[in-house]
Amino acid sequence: MASACLDCVTYHFHCTLLTYMSVNPIMLSDTLHRQTSRTMSATRSKDDHYPNLSSVDNSSSYDSDDLSSIDDSNSDSSVDQSQNSSDDQAGRSNSGTSRNMTQSDVLIAVIGVTGAGKTTFVSRVTGDTSLRIDDSVDSVTEDAVSVPCKIDGRTVTLIDTPGFDDHDRTEVDVLKLISKHLMDKYMEGTTLNGIVFLQPINQSRVTRTERSRTTLFKKLLGESSFRRVVIGGTLWDKSNPQDAARKIAQRSANRDIWGDMVQGGAITVPYDNTRQGALNIVRILMNFAAAPILIQKELAAGKKLDETAAGKELDKQKGEEIAKLKEKMQDLQSDKEATAAEVKALRDKIAQREQEITAAGQRLDRQKGEEIAKLRKVMQDLESERKSTAAEMRQLKEKIYQREEEIMDLKRGC
Repeated sequence: MASACLDCVTYHFHCTLLTYMSVNPIMLSDTLHRQTSRTMSATRSKDDHYPNLSSVDNSSSYDSDDLSSIDDSNSDSSVDQSQNSSDDQAGRSNSGTSRNMTQSDVLIAVIGVTGAGKTTFVSRVTGDTSLRIDDSVDSVTEDAVSVPCKIDGRTVTLIDTPGFDDHDRTEVDVLKLISKHLMDKYMEGTTLNGIVFLQPINQSRVTRTERSRTTLFKKLLGESSFRRVVIGGTLWDKSNPQDAARKIAQRSANRDIWGDMVQGGAITVPYDNTRQGALNIVRILMNFAAAPILIQKELAAGKKLDETAAGKELDKQKGEEIAKLKEKMQDLQSDKEATAAEVKALRDKIAQREQEITAAGQRLDRQKGEEIAKLRKVMQDLESERKSTAAEMRQLKEKIYQREEEIMDLKRGC
C-alpha cells in the first residue's frame, strides 16, 4: 500500500514538473510514471543489491591513502537548517504521504562546471543564504559541502560540489574533492538518491570542453546511475524558451553529449534559476532509491583514484590535451624555423641589393668620372679653340691695320 501511494505521489510530482515545463503532460508523464514505477521496484529490492551499506566501517577495502593528497578538512560540513514556510506548505500539500516518509533521508549531489549555478541551486532549495554566490565565471565553492533542509516532511541533503574548469584548481583537484566527499558519505552508510547535473546552454554550439566534462560526469556515475539523473540546462535566455528547448533537444539526440544518459533514464529540464524550478527537480530525485554511484563502488573495492573510470577518463583527456599542446608546440617550432629561413632569405636579398647598390654606385661613379673627363676635354678644346681664335683675330687685326696703312701711303703719294 505504501509503495502504491508513493507511485501516486511520484506521478503527481512528474505531472507538476511537466506542466511547469509547458510540455505535453499526458504523453510524457505516462512515460515518467512507468520509469518511476520501475524505480520503486528497485527501491523494494535495494537490500538485495546493496546489503548492509550502513554497516560499512573503516576496515573496508577503501584505502584513504589513495586520496592522501586531499586535506582532511574537506569532510562533511553539514549545517542545521530550519524548515522554511515554503517547505511547510509543500509538505502539507502531500501530508498523507510525507508522514510515511519522515524517517527517510535523501542525499542529492549537485554537479557541473564552474559558473553553471550549482551553489545558487542549493541556496534556492535549502534557503541557506550563507552560501557564497557569485555571478562571475570563477568558482566560489572551494570544497564539497553538504547542506540539509526539510522538503515535504523529509530530510533532504544537497551536496554542493566544486566546479570543473576552475581557473584556480585543476580537474584532478576537483575530482579528488568530489570523490573524497562522496566516499566519506559512503563510509557513513549513506548513498545518493539522485544527481543534479547543471550545464550552461547559453553557447550557440557545444564546445569541446563541454563534451569532455560531460563524458567525465558519465564516468563518475556509471551507466546504471543515469536513471537517477536530472540534467538542468542553465543560463538560457528567459525571453526565448524555444531556443532553450532546441538546444536541450540537440544535446539529448547526441549520444556523445546527453543522448546515452537520456536513453538510460535521465530527465532533461530547462532550469530557470527559480526556487520552484529547483524544488521540482529535487522532488523528482526524492523518489529514487538510494544507491552508490560507480566511483564509490570502485574506491570501496580498493581502486586508487587514477584506476577508476573517471580517473582513467581524466587521464585520457589530459593526455589528449598534452598531445595537442605538443602538436601546437611543434607547429610553432616549424613556424619558427620557417620564419627563421624566411628571415635569412630576406637578409640575403637585402645584402644582395646592398651589393648591387654599391656596384651600381661604383659604376655610376665611374660613369660620372668619364663624363667629367669628357666635359673637361671639351672645355679644354673650347679653351684651345678660343685661344686660337683670339690669335687669329689678332693676326686679322694686324693685317687690317697693315692694309689701312698701305692705303694711306698710297693716298699720300698722290
